[in-house]
Formats: sequence, C-alpha cells, structure tokens
Amino acid sequence: MERSQLQEILTGLAIRYKDQPKALNVCCPFCLGATHGKPDSKFLCGIFLESERYHCFRCKRTDSLYHLLSTMAGMDLRTYERLVGKHDIKEPTLADEVKKRLNGSPQGPEDKGGKVELPPLAVQVTRDEMRLSPLLCKFMVKRKPPIHYTTLRNYGAMYTPGFGKYPHRLVVPVYDDLDELVAWQGRDMTGKAKSKYHSEGPIMDLLYWTDTFYPDKPLYVVEGIYDCWRMAYNGVASFSHSLTAKQRQQLVTDLSVKEVVICWDADSYQKSLAAARSLAPIIESVGVVRLPEGEDPDSMGGDAVRELEVVWL
Repeated sequence: MERSQLQEILTGLAIRYKDQPKALNVCCPFCLGATHGKPDSKFLCGIFLESERYHCFRCKRTDSLYHLLSTMAGMDLRTYERLVGKHDIKEPTLADEVKKRLNGSPQGPEDKGGKVELPPLAVQVTRDEMRLSPLLCKFMVKRKPPIHYTTLRNYGAMYTPGFGKYPHRLVVPVYDDLDELVAWQGRDMTGKAKSKYHSEGPIMDLLYWTDTFYPDKPLYVVEGIYDCWRMAYNGVASFSHSLTAKQRQQLVTDLSVKEVVICWDADSYQKSLAAARSLAPIIESVGVVRLPEGEDPDSMGGDAVRELEVVWL
C-alpha cells in the first residue's frame, strides 16, 4: 500500500495519525495502560505499509489493517477491499466510501445532552431597541465597514442589557436544520470584558452558514460569525482555525458542496493547508487562500476575499 493512500483513508475517517519512517502510528483502540488504566493517547499502534498489518507496542496486539479499521471506524470487508485491495474499481470512489462512513457517524448537538437556552435577558434587535441602546449602535458603526441593521435582523441577532449574567453582549443564535436552537455566541460590545466571546452549546461541532448558498459557486470556510456575515453568500464559519470530524460531516451532508475554499486568518495559513488536505478525500475540489497580514473577511468584505487567488490542492 502507498503511504499517501493510507494517509488519505485515515484522514477521511477522522483517525488521527503520526508519520513514522516505516509506519503510520495511531492510538490503539484496544489497550489500556497497565499502571493507570487509561487508553492509548500517544500513538503507540503502528500500521505497517508493506504488510498492511498493525502492531501495538504497548498491548502487543497484532492483526490485519482491516481488523483495525473495522474496530475504529466500523468498516465492512467489502468497503475495505474496494479501498485497499481492488484499485481497478472506479465506482464507488474513495470519496464516496468516506462520505458513507461520515454520514453514519453520530450527529453533534444531541450527543451533548442538555437543552441550550438563550440568555434570559436577551432581546431581539429591532430599530426601536437600537434607539434604546447607544452602545449597540456604536458597536455596529465602529466596525469597518459598519454592520447594517438588516444583517442583524436577517440572522436573528439579539443583545443583552448592561446587567445580568451576560451584560452588554451581541448574541447570535445558531440553529440546526430543524430550526432548533443548538448553540449561541455572545460578543462583548464594551471592549472591557475578560472574555470577548462567550459560547453556549457544542459550538466546535457546528457550522454557521450564510443564509444564501449557490451550488455552482465555491463555499468559503471562514473563522467567525462576523466573517461569515461579510461573505454575504456561500460562507460558513467554523468558529476556530480547525475542522472537527462532525464539521467535516456537515460539509458533506448539509449541502451538495463541490468546491470548498479555506479562508482563515493569514497567521493560520499552515492550519488552512492542513484542513484542506483533510477535506480532499471527501470534497471534489478543495483550495486555500492567503489573506493579507492583519486582514480577515470581516475587514475585507466578501467581494475582496473572492478576488484573492485560490491555491487548489
């Protein structure tokens, strides 16, 4: 087996690995430490490319690669033969098989348990409420370019008053496909809070989409909600400079995404490349853009971002 082929399979199945000269090492799914009883977290299980077998250097278990992937990802023998043993089969492709595995993995919000509720004092942003909140108006205007009222209205933004548990925050709800509230993020409007952002719900397992998507245009993955708003269409926020397995799953299942462009801040360009490589097995075309130093989609705007050169992998 080629190293690149195994890397592609492990990446598509969201199995973390480390490159070694003769093997790719993963965390053993079978063994517990003899002294502390904890599972392997130090990549002690090597997958050897020539023999297509694995060996754990802690529990000493040895068996076939199929046995390992079956345990870690629920892969059946027929799928394994298509991916590894029968390279002349064109349908289904590797991307199709990995998508199938991702589609079968658990969904995010319901796994976490507990119902997410908005801050009890949060009120919907309306023109009347804006007149009663000079701080909210100042926050919107001082951003360059300013955030328009219609944007806040379209995305159901709320704000909290200057008292209570979350004072002076612009609150943005995050909903799932059934319009159920699954998370929210509150941005401090004073510039004085200890934490600029406060989130409730499994925010790192979610994606935040623009309200407009065109299937024939690339989807830009940006970091934050405000970056997403500036893109106006075909934008999605990952809430960080990384993509979790559940976020990658949503890119496959939520929309028929054919082209994805990673567009995180300039100082995270290497992370952008790593994320793009992790998407390559499951998305038809994946690219990366390098933003100018000190800029982000929030400051540049969607039109300027889309003029930047895309490096397609």
